[in-house]
Amino acid sequence: ESVFIDAANHLKTGSVDIFVVNSFGSGIQALCILLLLPFLSKLKGIPFNQLPGYFRDGAACFVNMGSVSKDCVGAPLLPLLFITVNMCFNISLLRLVKMSSAVVSSLSSTLA
Repeated sequence: ESVFIDAANHLKTGSVDIFVVNSFGSGIQALCILLLLPFLSKLKGIPFNQLPGYFRDGAACFVNMGSVSKDCVGAPLLPLLFITVNMCFNISLLRLVKMSSAVVSSLSSTLA
């Protein structure tokens, strides 16, 4: 909330674009996951050298190809639908924070 207010005072355009905020948030989240990947794989008991195989199987499941595709019912429609709904939900909450307050946004996300 304070970021939007501060940006309105400092930027020539008057406000921060919601898509820019969402993109930076997603980029930082992806970077943190990549940095934590060795630690997280060790926590799950997966050796780090086996991660490329997991990624390959995951990509094959996503496009519904390969030997693991029998367990991938609904791919790629369901993951893409989840991503789309999640992005719309996040953007609507950011828009709500921009237009009202963080308290209203928090209450709205709790009730959703």
